[in-house]
Amino acid sequence: KDTDGIQPGFYIVGAQTNIGKTAFLTNLFLDLLNNNGPDLNGVYFSFDDNKDIIINRFLSFYSGLSLNQIQRKQESDEAQNKLRDAYQKLADLSDNGRLTIRDLSEVSHIDALELEIRARTDKKLFVVVDGLHNVEVETDNTGLREENIERANRLKALVDTYRIPLITTGELRKKSQDKGQDKPPTIHDLMETGKFAYNANLVWLLYPEKLEDFKTKDEPNLILDYAKNKLSHYKATRTLKFVKAQGKIQEDNSVYR
Repeated sequence: KDTDGIQPGFYIVGAQTNIGKTAFLTNLFLDLLNNNGPDLNGVYFSFDDNKDIIINRFLSFYSGLSLNQIQRKQESDEAQNKLRDAYQKLADLSDNGRLTIRDLSEVSHIDALELEIRARTDKKLFVVVDGLHNVEVETDNTGLREENIERANRLKALVDTYRIPLITTGELRKKSQDKGQDKPPTIHDLMETGKFAYNANLVWLLYPEKLEDFKTKDEPNLILDYAKNKLSHYKATRTLKFVKAQGKIQEDNSVYR
């Protein structure tokens, strides 16, 4: 709604570590598959977590079971049936070519990532890249800054060449106690802001509404700030509920789908 749909473009979700970036991405990924036609295909590159962790998040989303419960033997017929149905949904998406998951054991270099995308551009496609900083690149200078600039440039080139939505993550600088951890981040807190923010069509900043609530509550609120938006007029914030046990994002007291 706020962006007139997920349009072709370069999207960045900026957040500190362990704030909910992966939950946001997995929810958004399944939301796009569930609410668009059967011709839409998605590729999820998981470079922070292995493939099994992402699959468990998808299973929790579809089954309603907690992430911890997904990994245990199901003690009731009801839970077994929910998990079986969730597995079947993922299997159907995969068999139809609509759901592809890759991790670092399969794709570790930016060239391999591009090949995976290029092989699917004959279809309607969107791409999620979680943990971009772990992808190998080649630069004349081996400094971290130069590597991150190269990553940003390569992804932006993919977006411009193939006209696809590409959603990736960016790390926010961690604030020290004396600088006010409860103060909202800005686009300048996004590491390597110069290239990432410049190349992006949309920058979301994701952060806890109240840091202490995030640490202590099972369902804290998160703020989604449209720090940069060249896709529509919307440049405000949204409040989301983060259901930690299931890794689900809820908006307006309903599951975000």
